[in-house]
Amino acid sequence: MIAIAVFLATSFGVVVVGVLLVPVTTTIKVFGQGTQWTMGFNAKILGWHSNHAWRVPMTPAQKVKPTTGFDPKRVSQGFTGLKIYSHFVKTLWDRTSVTNFSCVLYLGLAEAASTALIIGLLNNLLGPWVSLRIAPRSSRRPVYGIYPVWDRVQFQGEFNATIRFRIINLVEASLAALIRAIFLLIHGRYHK
Repeated sequence: MIAIAVFLATSFGVVVVGVLLVPVTTTIKVFGQGTQWTMGFNAKILGWHSNHAWRVPMTPAQKVKPTTGFDPKRVSQGFTGLKIYSHFVKTLWDRTSVTNFSCVLYLGLAEAASTALIIGLLNNLLGPWVSLRIAPRSSRRPVYGIYPVWDRVQFQGEFNATIRFRIINLVEASLAALIRAIFLLIHGRYHK
């Protein structure tokens, strides 16, 4: 009887560890023009696939009424939440690989000087991020470009990224974020 219990416990342990080490592949897609954008993602784990897509902006029934006024307590809560989320993303990102990355934007402001200024600013902000964060983790060379449209107002683009991580890495990042939140709560840096 003890041998059967040990066998079952070992088998269960092997299955749990095996599931935690299975890679998850997620593809994120965003494309659109002007004010009409479509966002979606596809997740694959073992034989399970999940696809979701939605249009932005949302319908009026889905919109949340904006709050009015400035509340320093809510701003502090927002920054604390951002710290916790940033910690979660950094922990997960350190264990993530990028299979595919493509980001192409076409931007025009109908005036050459303004268009050039914005294109330069976006390239200075996003270029190093792609070069220093995406490229080292990517198995293929990332495709990235922000292209000017000189003669008319236009905002059009497409973003496509496929990333891989293991479930254990997601659990680890979630636990690290939870520990960070508890630390901030204990030391009085989080306000309810």
